[in-house]
Amino acid sequence: MNGTVPFQLLDKLAGMSMIQRSLISEVCFAEKWSNRTQVKLIRIARTLSDLQTLVGGACSGWCLCATQFRHSSV
Repeated sequence: MNGTVPFQLLDKLAGMSMIQRSLISEVCFAEKWSNRTQVKLIRIARTLSDLQTLVGGACSGWCLCATQFRHSSV
């Protein structure tokens, strides 16, 4: 469902803190990723968070995943 929701609504309802938003912005700027890629990253983060809720913590937090992805792409 996160892939079909308009970004403005997803952004409003995603429940991301200012620290999380800042981290995503910093990573995207450092990696020279486009706004489109940033939106995809937010959608993936929301999906992981939803899965974590459904599975009861079996998924890693999205922040950890983003950090690991960033370090593996260097």
